[in-house]
Amino acid sequence: SGTSLNTSNWEALTPVAGASVAVDNGLILTNGGTVLTQSGFSAPYEIDLGFQFTGTQYDSFKIFFESNGAITNSSGVFNEGLFASFRIRTDPSDPTGTNDNVALNYDDYPISSGQFAMGTFAMTTDETYNIRLVDTGTEISLYLNDFSTPFLAYATSDSYGDLIGLQNRQGGASGSSISEGSQVTIEYVTISSIPEIPNSALLLIIGMAGIAIAGRARQLRKLRKSR
Repeated sequence: SGTSLNTSNWEALTPVAGASVAVDNGLILTNGGTVLTQSGFSAPYEIDLGFQFTGTQYDSFKIFFESNGAITNSSGVFNEGLFASFRIRTDPSDPTGTNDNVALNYDDYPISSGQFAMGTFAMTTDETYNIRLVDTGTEISLYLNDFSTPFLAYATSDSYGDLIGLQNRQGGASGSSISEGSQVTIEYVTISSIPEIPNSALLLIIGMAGIAIAGRARQLRKLRKSR
């Protein structure tokens, strides 16, 4: 809520013509508007976020992580990093434009870019999608509305930095007329470290606190085994 960005935590960026960043009961990224964390985050951590597409159906939204935060390319996206991407559909000339609209990707500009994993999840404008992205340093897990089972997962230790960024697609002023009016409203975002607790401490916590803590302890132990 509120009407101003917390500049202690986030930097507002407008890397292409027409881009804007605003706060009005949510963070509003328009026509390529972008925010970047002021501080770095070391894995393991999780990003919890709720967003809506509130502009054109040809918009896309990206959550960058393990990024160095640099933007020097003409499209206005981060040069390097891992990212989760979401879109409603591609351009209307593509009859399968709603397929594989959610993906885990990497950018290593100007060398290469690609997708680790992708899947189809029906999306529309003005509907909230709740995201959890878990980065253990060796595996990425993306949860979409259902936090019990990852929608996508991929094992990788690739890293280009430790910053996290959020951005939506550029609009007509920067050459993408079909996505003019692109807008994403982010309702909340939290970034939390996932603590690594020694097994002996886990046993002590379970013994003292009982079953309610046991489920969380099993999750932590599972994360330890995956590293």
